[in-house]
Amino acid sequence: MARKDLQLVLLLLLGIYDASANREAECIEVGYARSAGSILHQGFDATKEELLQKWAHEDAEGVPTFSGLTQVLKNVTRTGELLESTSKTILGMIRKTRVGKRCPEDWLLKGLEKHVIPLMNIDKTLSEDLGLVMSFRCMVGSPYPNVDGTCVNQESPDLGAIGSKFLRLQPAAAGKDGFSLRESVSGEKTLPSARAVANLLRKHLKRPPVTGIFGEWGHFIQRDSFSIPESPWVEGTDCCATPDVEDCAPIYLAEDDPDHSTIQCLSFKRSAKAQAILGHRETLSLVSTYLDATPVYGPTNEVAFSRKTGYFGYLKAPEKEEEATDGDKKCAAPENLEGCFQLAEGDDWLESLRLLFVLEHNRIVDALAEINPHFDDSLLYNEARRITIAEYNHITFNEYLPVLMGEELVKKHSLNPGAEGPAAGYIKEVNPGILSSFSVASYRNPSMHTEWRAKWGPTEILESSHYNAVREDPYQDLLAMDIQRGRDQGLVGYLTWRRFCDNTHSYNTWEDLEKNLSGDLVKDLKELYQNEIDDLDPLVALLEKPDEEDGGIVGKTFTCLMADQFARLKTGNRLFWEHDSSMLTVEQRDFIKTSTLAKLLCRNTLVHAVPANSFLPPSDTNPLVTCAEIPEDDISAWKDTSLIEKMKEVKAAKEGEEKAKEEDKEKTSKKEEL
Repeated sequence: MARKDLQLVLLLLLGIYDASANREAECIEVGYARSAGSILHQGFDATKEELLQKWAHEDAEGVPTFSGLTQVLKNVTRTGELLESTSKTILGMIRKTRVGKRCPEDWLLKGLEKHVIPLMNIDKTLSEDLGLVMSFRCMVGSPYPNVDGTCVNQESPDLGAIGSKFLRLQPAAAGKDGFSLRESVSGEKTLPSARAVANLLRKHLKRPPVTGIFGEWGHFIQRDSFSIPESPWVEGTDCCATPDVEDCAPIYLAEDDPDHSTIQCLSFKRSAKAQAILGHRETLSLVSTYLDATPVYGPTNEVAFSRKTGYFGYLKAPEKEEEATDGDKKCAAPENLEGCFQLAEGDDWLESLRLLFVLEHNRIVDALAEINPHFDDSLLYNEARRITIAEYNHITFNEYLPVLMGEELVKKHSLNPGAEGPAAGYIKEVNPGILSSFSVASYRNPSMHTEWRAKWGPTEILESSHYNAVREDPYQDLLAMDIQRGRDQGLVGYLTWRRFCDNTHSYNTWEDLEKNLSGDLVKDLKELYQNEIDDLDPLVALLEKPDEEDGGIVGKTFTCLMADQFARLKTGNRLFWEHDSSMLTVEQRDFIKTSTLAKLLCRNTLVHAVPANSFLPPSDTNPLVTCAEIPEDDISAWKDTSLIEKMKEVKAAKEGEEKAKEEDKEKTSKKEEL
């Protein structure tokens, strides 16, 4: 094609794009203007009574059971259902107008969303009846985080707590009706199956030079920071058998798929509704967003209490068999934790990071009890939990993130221990919530499992609620589920994120993608997505080439999104161990700084030697270190004599009172004698 012809085509395309953008802006304004006033209340009133009757029937029948949801979260999902149904009704009314019928529902919905209308502003009484106006009783100044995440931020106690909504860095990109799964930008095409995309990504995925425990750590962080509930209205539903049921979005396997002979469909269920305002669908998390070791301690008080022994501060742990001798077992750490624990025959504990941290908690309990014999069960448990969480965070930010993102980038964003400046401290205005872009895309790294087969044995990586529908299946495609979950939550496509994270280059053509993706991958993507470059799913970023300057094992898009997420988890956490607000002493923080994965493995497993940085294989720059070389812990910074001194004061005061009474008696006796 001649240069002038190419320029003409580009100008024509730009003109079409500008016209489309202008039309979208006009439709958003139509949605905003038409949804104000009486039409808003008409739409709400037309929806409310019907749903109230439906809810009463559900409660009477006990179906759905809203399994896994507290009463408050059950009402949050019902509020989401009410706001979504109201939004649909309002859009239907607008579409009947002369100007409204010229606009797609999604554009009109963006206009409605601009009003930012919560249920409280429409029906205060119903909002209060549903318990949406919550109050919190926080113990001011407590150094111990609540297991459900409440009260960590004492000015806004619900930030980061169970039920927190996912945050967005980009507007939702739903289907044309504003509520269905993301669709192709071309009205004439469809997005490729999430399974086909997952297979293509796996084809090009290469394992980075890290140990196996590095991938497990990523899965642990995922289970710790978010768990997405599936819609309760498809509870017990086989979405493969009933694909047209609302909130079902099954993933089909093509006939040429290598697993088609054994499984033809993955039962995918949409996320529970939890939007707080009229507008697009949003969802919530069933665990606190903080890095507080939820897989170890549990997400709620009930679960936390069930995991305690109830005495001496211990967590329930497997009974140890007789002391193992050399040769009894061969611990595979840090490649995996197989053979690393002294488990009795028939014990159903999995050799996993959860067990590793349970044993670390109990080890710390023993050390605390030795120097603080006056500590009771509650104090031992809470102090050991506090220390274990601090160790886990230090290892994550000091060892895990530099390998994942690159050491220089970690320092650039003040994520490294010892960082200085305002971004390194606690900022109460920072929302520690989980980004949608993190929860269904950038939390992944190339070392993590993308699938699981039952024949491989039991695993903890499927514990999160968003894998419930396939947990009992003989095969689970985690990558396909994540891709479909991204579409479910209206996550914008890959190019939007690439442009968001890198403004040094233009990304408009397939050739542009070869700046950060391999040529063979780009060719395969172009064929799979039928030449629609804007249709690419965000998880394509998993295969970006790592930046040579930054280092790390993932590319610029994911490092950009993770930097934002981990900054929130550090800066927005009042009790993060480095902050003054954590109330740890200087000596206690110095102890936490000695925490390493190598030490964690040596103290709690049967391993004899590990790489200095156990997230990386041994090398000249990362030598093997024997466990005997690792210094013994000095936990004396936690020696607490305050209670003993108080008891001495009380005893002295009591003895003083008794002595005074004796003296008074003597004086009285002498007077009587006189």
